[in-house]
Amino acid sequence: MAWFYVDDGFSDSKPIMNLPVTPVRVPMRIAVAGAWVLAGSWSAKEETDGYIPHAKLKSLLVPRSVVAALTAPGPLDAPLCCPESDGILVRNWAKWQQTKAENAAKRKREAEKKRNQRRRGRNFVTGIDDQMSPGDNDGDTEEPGENVSPGESRGPTPPHPLVVTSSGDSPVGSRPAEHCPQHPGGTELPCGACANARRNANTWDAQQLQAAASQRAVTLAAIRACPDCDPNGLRYSDPDDPESPLIRCTHPRLENTA
Repeated sequence: MAWFYVDDGFSDSKPIMNLPVTPVRVPMRIAVAGAWVLAGSWSAKEETDGYIPHAKLKSLLVPRSVVAALTAPGPLDAPLCCPESDGILVRNWAKWQQTKAENAAKRKREAEKKRNQRRRGRNFVTGIDDQMSPGDNDGDTEEPGENVSPGESRGPTPPHPLVVTSSGDSPVGSRPAEHCPQHPGGTELPCGACANARRNANTWDAQQLQAAASQRAVTLAAIRACPDCDPNGLRYSDPDDPESPLIRCTHPRLENTA
């Protein structure tokens, strides 16, 4: 079923308040439907669960005849509202709208979620740029059950192979020198080899920035898509125990659906 949404601030929004209040002759159906929408919007905002007092109906400029039509059974015995001692009540409110209790429960859940996120933020580094996988830091120790992503090596780091560039030999993965081998400290004299070296160094810098940005995008996308971890990529070590230690999530459910 498709829905036509009406904001809870619709009844006193600028577009509504901008309309003239000049009385006009319109079919009762149009008048009643308009009054029902305005009154219902106000009730949603004030969380009265469909109750609209007569004082509010009066401030909305709803005529008495329209109020009577709102609560009249009609030939199909299907009134939009029920009469109350000092107002009207929208029928079947809880069936189609959020109740005050449901809104309170939702706010409570959101507040608890934010508290948990703040608590995690106090105890863990939250910046994506600062997040490093186990084994990236010198002195890291592997604990039993620690999550290690596939492909991370626990052995010694192999040496980078050397490649020959116009500025000399440089290990793959290291930044090229900005000057040629003849001028390791630079020179004020024109040197084509130094110019090439600077271009190589600048190109390397740009490639590293692009690679880092791409990796951050991949990491963020995985975190957003993962149903298990929080916005920082962390999850409880025991999903059923909110007091269990937080660990880096490896997004196993995403791997299973890939």
